Amino acid sequence: MSTRERVHLVWLKRDLRTHDHAPLAEASRRCAAGEKALVLYVRETDYWATDKASPDQWGFVVECLRDLATNLEKINCPLLIAEAPSAEIVLESLYDQYEVVELLCHQETGNGWTYERDKRVLWLCREQAIPVREFLQNAVVRGRNRPPEKPEHQSFWREWISELQAPTPRFWSAPSTLPPQFTVPDLSTPAAVTRQRGGEGLALGLLESFLNERCLLHAGYRVEMGSPLHAHESCSRLSPHLTWGSLSTKRAAQAAMAREPRPPHGSMMHRNSFHRRLRWRDHFLQKFESLPWMEFRCINPSRETLHGWDQTAYERWAAGMTGYPFVDACMRSLNETKWINFRARAMLVSFTSYALNLDWRRFAPHLARTFLDYEPGIHYSQLQMQSGTTYGSPPRIYNPIKQSLEKDPSGEFIRRWVPELRNLSGDAIHLPAEISRHGYPAAIVPPGSLWRIMRSNGPKSAPKAGHPQLELDLGANDQK
Repeated sequence: MSTRERVHLVWLKRDLRTHDHAPLAEASRRCAAGEKALVLYVRETDYWATDKASPDQWGFVVECLRDLATNLEKINCPLLIAEAPSAEIVLESLYDQYEVVELLCHQETGNGWTYERDKRVLWLCREQAIPVREFLQNAVVRGRNRPPEKPEHQSFWREWISELQAPTPRFWSAPSTLPPQFTVPDLSTPAAVTRQRGGEGLALGLLESFLNERCLLHAGYRVEMGSPLHAHESCSRLSPHLTWGSLSTKRAAQAAMAREPRPPHGSMMHRNSFHRRLRWRDHFLQKFESLPWMEFRCINPSRETLHGWDQTAYERWAAGMTGYPFVDACMRSLNETKWINFRARAMLVSFTSYALNLDWRRFAPHLARTFLDYEPGIHYSQLQMQSGTTYGSPPRIYNPIKQSLEKDPSGEFIRRWVPELRNLSGDAIHLPAEISRHGYPAAIVPPGSLWRIMRSNGPKSAPKAGHPQLELDLGANDQK
């Protein structure tokens, strides 16, 4: 008979919360019946060393872990935080010390690295004869070999989202002996950061303020969300919390559905718009779960050689020095704050794919590590869609000058992020120049050449008189 202490082990990944957390709820139920349980998070150094991860993302995770540890302390549940190249190293050590009854965790729709790690963990558990219970974190079905049709997934999503949330754990019983000290990661973060802060408390507060206040104050949510000038205030700003799991999609969706309309502000229209975006989010996660190779290959194989590479052009784009004021303002804002709205993201990808002809696979890591809310399922679906490497979708070509005039008509956003041009007035602040001015670089692609590039990839419509470069703009749909 084994002399090791029996425990149920909860392995945290991107689910750093206590609300609507099925593995924690199940472990709490087991503890109430006299069992013991442990909760583990592993900072996997091999993952955080990849070119798709960043210190800012880790800082957000640290803040979530601190908040989670505080909440778990209220039920006398210690949170074990360890550091190792990959999680299975720490899990194997715990398997040696305890008789692990089962491993409880959420399914994760991550990138190629996390998928390979999950396979190693499952293999280890099979070798040790330890059952693994994986719970759904989103409306995503593992094992589909193709994405479901939209109506089919919508039906599944509505059914899943209407289910009760997992109860918050109320009871805990830890083993009598805790494991020996693991290597513990540095959990300090800078006092001043320009990114969003992490934590379950902040996530729930943001959700409430968005649904109860900002939806009403920003009555133009569906319009303002398209402008980087207003999006920081008018958008929900919940995406990093959904990505790292300090907020559950089910909690957000059910909260939105529970709100009653409050005429005449039209608030329900905005909440419904938010609700639809949560559904679209899971749609793209399911698509990526079904076609994980889209991280590495074009969905449409005939587009494999569509784009090339120019290192200098890439570096100018990534630094916000293309000479196109609105493009550069968006990139500089993103580099500084680690977030920008969907319309600006789509324009940045469209510009580098069509105007600069750069391969999406090679600039994807810059955006992945810069986005605080990097979600692989959304990231690669949208990169390919905006780059024109999917089937059937029309070219999503965003004209950066037209976008600038429409989304930042006064030039306020450009002046904030491209101070070299702050003294320009009128249309001049929106337009690229053939030569350098005020220390700001000349356009990386001459405006006339940009127009020809856009024309060659889009409909052959006649340009408007006076502003030939402002006519074509096929990326006006912000439905995703």
